[in-house]
Amino acid sequence: MTTLFDVMLETARLSGILRSGSGVYGGVDGTTGYKYITDTTRLEKEEYFTGGTIFFKTSKLFAKVLKFDQTTGKISFLASTAITADEPYSVTNTDPYALIEAVNSALTHMGTYTKVDETLSSDTTSTEYTLPDGVSNLVRVEYSVDDSYSPQLSWREIEGKLYTYTPFKTAGTIRLYYNTLHPYVEDADDVISDAYNYNRLAWTAVYMFQFQRLQLTGNYSEKETSLMSLAQREAEKLARAFPVHHLERDPILGRF
Repeated sequence: MTTLFDVMLETARLSGILRSGSGVYGGVDGTTGYKYITDTTRLEKEEYFTGGTIFFKTSKLFAKVLKFDQTTGKISFLASTAITADEPYSVTNTDPYALIEAVNSALTHMGTYTKVDETLSSDTTSTEYTLPDGVSNLVRVEYSVDDSYSPQLSWREIEGKLYTYTPFKTAGTIRLYYNTLHPYVEDADDVISDAYNYNRLAWTAVYMFQFQRLQLTGNYSEKETSLMSLAQREAEKLARAFPVHHLERDPILGRF
């Protein structure tokens, strides 16, 4: 099971801006009210990670870094983050929201996947059904018959409703197949559908991250431009090997 935490961490790693270690958990700072860990082996300059993201690998949580003190090795973060004491961590100077947006941009860029909804029930008299919230772009309609499902070959989707040319032959569950973009993910434990290959998603997120950063900063350094080109090549190569599979729309035989 892939979560937002996993892809954010891999995106930061592939971007070459991730540092790892094992700090000593200090609890809550009485002066600032922030939680913090201390790692005296950190050599980065003062405030280098301030505003960035810290990942806790055991708890699988991330938090915004509020301050990095190079002298003491103290990395402070949001107090609401519940971590296991002294667990391994990774830290980047990239804002967590930039990584979240990169992952969501990558999911959108990779396109739609097929989901299934089974919340509607059929009867043998109706030809009109209101689609459940969030269900649209239908590609296949089936109805339950004994212990299996049969396709309904005469249907239309119009303005949030399912219309059938004739009533369903049996009463029971309606199975709706529809293509949709991946829902927005923002919490560490938000699950990402297996329809999206992990490696492809990570490299696509790296490309999106670099592209967005270059657009914002206008700093087209040779290193960042090279990384963006590498990420684009890797994402395109993986797109050919791991397309996001979705169903094509079934032929509709009934005439309306």
